[in-house]
Amino acid sequence: MPGRGIGVCGKWRWSENSEGADHVTLRYILGNEEAERFWTKLGFEQMITTARADLKELESRVSQCSGHVGHGRRPKTPNM
Repeated sequence: MPGRGIGVCGKWRWSENSEGADHVTLRYILGNEEAERFWTKLGFEQMITTARADLKELESRVSQCSGHVGHGRRPKTPNM
């Protein structure tokens, strides 16, 4: 089953939608090799990775780290 990329490209109206823009960003699911190949061929490059965690599991893991140095402290910001 083909993805939605071709439909997006076919419907895009460059003159109306890109006025004043200097770049476009998009998201696709990690491991979706078809999407990665499609968007890479159009010139898109990976620039950021987004990660997620289950909130309850994260809270449990963070509570186990409470004895570690630096817990609950923000790094000092240099005065400018």
